Amino acid sequence: MKFKLQAPYKPSGDQPQAIEELVDGLKKGYNEQTLLGVTGSGKSVISKTPVLIKKEGVTMNNIGEFIDQLLMQHRQQIRYVGDTEILDAYRILQKYETYSLNTENKQTSWKYITQFVRHRSPTRLYTVEAACGRSVTVTGDHNFFVLRNGFIQLVTTIHLKDTDYIPLPRIIETHNQPLTHIFLASYVSDPAGLFVSIPAFPVVWNTADSTLKPLLDRAKVFNIAHHQERISWDVFKTIQTIDPRISTDARLGLKFKKYQAPLEQPITKELLRLLGYYIAEGHAENRYLTFSTSESEILDDFTTCVQSIGLHCRKRQKIYDYVVVSKLWSCVVRTLCGGNSKTKCLPHFWPQLSCEQLAELLKAYFAGDGCAERNVISCTTASKQLASDIMYALLRFGIIARMRLRKIRLPNRNEYGTYWTVCISGQQNLSLYVDNIGFSLKRKQQAALQIIKQYGNTNVDVIPINPGLFKKIRLKLALLQKDVATACGVERSYISMLEHQIRRPSREIFERLISYFKDRASAHDNREVLDVIRQIAPLSNCYWTPVKDIVKKEGRGYVYDFAVQDNETFFAGDGGLFVHNTFTMANVIERTQLPTLVIAHNKTLAAQLCNEFREFFPKNAVEYFVSYYDYYQPEAYIPNSDTYIEKEAQINEEIDRLRHASTQAILSRRDVIVVASVSCIYNLGSPAEYEQTVLHLERGQPLNRRGMMEHLISMQFTRTPSDLKRGTFRMRGQVFELMPVNEERVYRFEIGDTIEGIEMIDPVSRKVLHEIADAWIFPAKHYVISEDLKQQAFASIRAELKERLAFFEHHGKVLEHDRLSRRTKYDLEMIEQLGYCNGIENYSRHFDGRLPGQPPYTLMEYFTHGSREFLTIIDESHMTIPQVGGMFEGDKARKTNLIEHGFRLPSAYDNRPLRFDEFEKRIGPVVYVSATPAAYERKKSTRIVEQIVRPTGLVDPEVIIRPVTGGKGNKSQVEDLVERIEGRVKAGERTLVTTLTKKMAEDLTEYLKERTIKVEYLHSEVQTLERIEIITNLRKGHFDVLVGVNLLREGLDMPEVSLVAILDGDKEGFLRSETSLVQTIGRAARNINGQVVIYADHMTGSIERALRETARRREIQVAYNKEHNITPQTIKKHIKNLLEEFGIDSIAPRSRGKRYNDKRRREVTALDLKGDTRPIAQIIADKERQMREAAKGLEFELAAILRDEIVVLKKEEMKRKK
Repeated sequence: MKFKLQAPYKPSGDQPQAIEELVDGLKKGYNEQTLLGVTGSGKSVISKTPVLIKKEGVTMNNIGEFIDQLLMQHRQQIRYVGDTEILDAYRILQKYETYSLNTENKQTSWKYITQFVRHRSPTRLYTVEAACGRSVTVTGDHNFFVLRNGFIQLVTTIHLKDTDYIPLPRIIETHNQPLTHIFLASYVSDPAGLFVSIPAFPVVWNTADSTLKPLLDRAKVFNIAHHQERISWDVFKTIQTIDPRISTDARLGLKFKKYQAPLEQPITKELLRLLGYYIAEGHAENRYLTFSTSESEILDDFTTCVQSIGLHCRKRQKIYDYVVVSKLWSCVVRTLCGGNSKTKCLPHFWPQLSCEQLAELLKAYFAGDGCAERNVISCTTASKQLASDIMYALLRFGIIARMRLRKIRLPNRNEYGTYWTVCISGQQNLSLYVDNIGFSLKRKQQAALQIIKQYGNTNVDVIPINPGLFKKIRLKLALLQKDVATACGVERSYISMLEHQIRRPSREIFERLISYFKDRASAHDNREVLDVIRQIAPLSNCYWTPVKDIVKKEGRGYVYDFAVQDNETFFAGDGGLFVHNTFTMANVIERTQLPTLVIAHNKTLAAQLCNEFREFFPKNAVEYFVSYYDYYQPEAYIPNSDTYIEKEAQINEEIDRLRHASTQAILSRRDVIVVASVSCIYNLGSPAEYEQTVLHLERGQPLNRRGMMEHLISMQFTRTPSDLKRGTFRMRGQVFELMPVNEERVYRFEIGDTIEGIEMIDPVSRKVLHEIADAWIFPAKHYVISEDLKQQAFASIRAELKERLAFFEHHGKVLEHDRLSRRTKYDLEMIEQLGYCNGIENYSRHFDGRLPGQPPYTLMEYFTHGSREFLTIIDESHMTIPQVGGMFEGDKARKTNLIEHGFRLPSAYDNRPLRFDEFEKRIGPVVYVSATPAAYERKKSTRIVEQIVRPTGLVDPEVIIRPVTGGKGNKSQVEDLVERIEGRVKAGERTLVTTLTKKMAEDLTEYLKERTIKVEYLHSEVQTLERIEIITNLRKGHFDVLVGVNLLREGLDMPEVSLVAILDGDKEGFLRSETSLVQTIGRAARNINGQVVIYADHMTGSIERALRETARRREIQVAYNKEHNITPQTIKKHIKNLLEEFGIDSIAPRSRGKRYNDKRRREVTALDLKGDTRPIAQIIADKERQMREAAKGLEFELAAILRDEIVVLKKEEMKRKK
């Protein structure tokens, strides 16, 4: 079958060009290409989508208005990607946050926005409507995280199903302090009509009369001072800029002086309830406000609230309408809350209110528009905006409401109006409402209290987990339904209904079940169950609302998007939904029709990519291949303490099934995509042996029962008399049944002298699914060998053992000799008798028939088996490639101790991952995918295909030479450096400083700290994990300066760094050579403001050559930019918390004291001399050779250490000669 891409949208922007270039490159035989991607292209929401924004305070904004305003303010910082405009957050001073979902732990929190994106809308958009009434309008390729069949998945808009559940936060946390006041003038549509009385004018006039005279004539000054005459708003604003004291006790009014309000209106409980009553029952005319109620209790409170702002209300005759005459307040309230029922909304400052203040506003609104009846608290409004605001506001208290559209007949008219009803139901939500908000009307408050005394409806908050999972967990723990029910306080029938998918658990019951299962699994150390629980337990952190409908809409204007730090999700839409940001590669796969291996750097990313490709290719094979270990402790030996650590591992059977499905799909079809982690470079077993043992059974085929059983056992299947599991079979009379390792179905064969029938049946219900004509049975294990090869392997192992024992005997290593002989003979006996032993993989080279040093068989060999070509896509290549390259050395280092001390034969070396050069030879045509491809990808790629239209245009940074020593009007290098650092800190940029020694790095760090500069140091004695944390924290802005010795090897290509300082640049040597200077200068080449300062009292040859090379590059780069009309832009690189990716919360704080000194260096040298009997001159010669090799490999820090040791050794040599 051919690859058939299924998507309702076409490539847009510069995707078509990228696809064409990649396909063209593959046709031309380009073995390596790079796809340079960009964040936020194409996946967006419409302009009127409400979003929560946090900057100092929290506000609710339409995303379109918000981003439009930012783009207008920062036009020079915008970069263009096709028709997409992108404003990177680090280019502007303000820092904005939005509410976001972490898809790993399902926790919600505020996260920084890293990009603001706008581009032309496609012709078709989609409104996603949830069953709770929330909705959002998005593009067709926008991604949503949903819960499908009990598992979190990432799907595009058009692939959403009505069985999917979308996550909502359980609460929006703001931790607001009470809002004290608002500026009334901000809400007057025509400020020119405002007048201000200024009691503080005499004080201001006495100190600034000369400045104020051009603004006010003498008569005006006299009238203001003696008759309290007011000034216009424009004049007031001018004086305010001169002397802010003019605002003291100032009051605001219109032309007539009858009523004046404070310039800064206090936010009181009365004002908030007044606004609540207005939103419920009010209307704003040009000069007055009207309010309707027949409730005397509400009227009394409303009157009190009106009087609190210095106004009064009067009743209209014969109707229950009350009027508040004030043109000023009518204008303010209309701007704040809308003028009529269809334009009403909560006042725009509501997100900044404390919970207590927000409760005052809502209790008054619900007293007017709300009701409490039939186990529901609800309110109905003609304004969709207001309904959405209320849904958001209730989430501040952890109340999850639902919204529904209603058609209501208008009074005395044969017409129906559109209304929205917001409903609060469920015991927990109702209790939260009554306890935190309530009604300001006593009869409604009593009705609400009566409701919560009754048993609440918990079905409004269910966890849509796959119920079959609970049964699997229960059976794994050997529990009865009765046991679970008793422990969780429910009926046994309830557990039965959960397991048979009749009901879904409420959040409360779900958490009880998880807690009970976790305790039982921990008590029995059942890691498989504990791993499952860790995956599903966070589901209760969200509220899950079903998808109701997806409605097509016409697209016009612009669409917008945020890129969000870490999570890439943000809370948006009417009522609020979480929305998320590999279509180009899917098109390339369809165009080339090649089997494809996609490699990602971690399991989570691989799972996400696998899901995306399955959506694009539903009729093709898309498989998932990662390490099947839930827990893995490798075998190791620590000589210093004589500690042997035995291998300990727990295999995840489900992942093992998926691994088998991958290899079987590769061998049986061409339309296959396998998404794998870097575990694909590890030993897997020979594909030829694996394929050779495949069993093909068809109806009518003659059958030898004994021969077939022997064949299945050679395929690592196990015979069982009880229930079938994957990889087992059983014989019962004339019926033979088998469960393949890659499926959860049973093959049933009816047999006589021939196979009379083949059926596929359900393993639980035993229901016949369908009859089939034939069946292909693949081996139950990847390591399958023939009997002949097995005997050859035994002979080969014994021969190697004999040779190794002779080696130990020759060198007098009796313990190692005895240990290796005993362990190896035991392993061989176990393999001969049982077919396996603990650590059998260490003999894989013998069983595979490979020669010493020959690469192992990996997943790539399955692709190339039969001389087939395949395509490799390496996702996030800047992270994946280094992982692949580092696997071999780590594995070898661990096994060296085991082999040298007699725990393993030298052939254990050959049970290994591929070396990087072996990996390169096996992958065939490759596309590296990364927004920030590393030097390796750029160097290797025949073509770099950019999905960003054009390069950033950045040029090599400016280089300045400053003196090291002070005097004659010059500052010393440290004083000058401090001044430059302070300037970069003010601009929000980072600084790198390179020193010659570790001691100097530590001393400089201490000095800068004394100058109140946030700084850390980095050198070889800093632990690896701590180094990761330091670099991450520098990028995040937790500190501003990083001091190090050799910053070339640390991966410090950070766009936040705009200044690189090279101290003691004229000290000619390894760290200040031409090569190191040029590369260090490049560390500032990712920022538009990049600058390098070299501190030197005289020009060395290295400095001169480095400056010439930098100037030559700048000249070429500037000319290219000018020719192509390119404006340089700072590179944007997403900040990832690498420690969290490694599953590490934090690193224990370390002492920042001095770690490396001359005494320690002398101790090391003394040890070298004590343990080395060679002449000291020979030791010096060896260290000089090591020093040159270290410098050649850019290991300058090691070279410096060796250089210092050589100096000490030479002194020791001179001392001995004397």
